[in-house]
Amino acid sequence: MASSLSLALANARIADWHARRAVYAPELPPAPDELTPEAVLRDREECQASLATFFRRAWHVLEPSQPLKWGWALDAICDHLQAVTAGDIKRLIITVPPGLAKSLSTCVFWPAWEWGPHGAPHLKHLAFSYSDKLSTRDNRRCRLLVSSVWYRERWGSVFGLTRDQNEKVNFENTRGGWRLAASIGGAGTGLRADRVIIDDPINVKEGIRRPP
Repeated sequence: MASSLSLALANARIADWHARRAVYAPELPPAPDELTPEAVLRDREECQASLATFFRRAWHVLEPSQPLKWGWALDAICDHLQAVTAGDIKRLIITVPPGLAKSLSTCVFWPAWEWGPHGAPHLKHLAFSYSDKLSTRDNRRCRLLVSSVWYRERWGSVFGLTRDQNEKVNFENTRGGWRLAASIGGAGTGLRADRVIIDDPINVKEGIRRPP
């Protein structure tokens, strides 16, 4: 009887989460099947200690139909970003070929990990790119992640997103942290942030055409 009641409650919670997703986050994929309290607690504990683990667990939220192909380069990127969080590295340059999830790692998963699993929602992130379309793209994806059902179920008690500043270019949380996307020399110039991320600062095609 107890097990049947627990199963019924679990099914009710899943139905409720899907309903909330449809109302508040229509762009997000469905929550995963494993939504037991034990799974939530396990994710919270294991993701707190490892950005790489958080990356793997959160991947389905942003890429539900694309399998994650993990490799040593992603391990190295995550380890070095964690060292920045710990204060062991002050300035970090990541140089990898295209397609190795550099932008997703640094501009999407890392900030979301610092705010939630790492427990530092006060951190302010400023992201630049040669094109504001690229920085806005990653800012939007980070906002999708931290507002997803999967993320809120695990770290919703750490912070929320403010109502009066919740845009894909610029959003803030209720603990003083914010994320702003800008182009090089754009609106973010002059602001003070805890994390300044410069991703693809130069348009490669224009650089090739430009005379020496």
